[in-house]
Amino acid sequence: MRLAINGSTTELCTQEDDIAIAAKAGYEAVELRMPKIEAYLQHGSLGDLRDLLEKNGLRAASINSIERCTLGDATYEDGINATVDRFAATAAALGSEIIIVCPGVIEPQHTWDEIITRSAAPLARVAATAW
Repeated sequence: MRLAINGSTTELCTQEDDIAIAAKAGYEAVELRMPKIEAYLQHGSLGDLRDLLEKNGLRAASINSIERCTLGDATYEDGINATVDRFAATAAALGSEIIIVCPGVIEPQHTWDEIITRSAAPLARVAATAW
């Protein structure tokens, strides 16, 4: 078993802090969150971030997360391919093969049949784009 720490655990910390904390705590990997990666990229590159992970004996377990992937509106679904491409390029640059995909919000009026029907198409689009 391998343990990884999720960047949400240290919500107010920077990406650099997350990496230092994970290394000090003895983790082997970190689940990197895209907002923290994007903040890091304001002053460093993906190559720099990968080097920082390696320097601290860590690997990127996954990139978290493509939000509202299911039950989204048509505008969001139209942009999903670009989002997946951006996440995939980031994951590849950081040596990760996993992108976390999160569902949309289930409203009380959604039936299970509707959730399945409305979720299948965007999830299939994400899977086709990623592979």
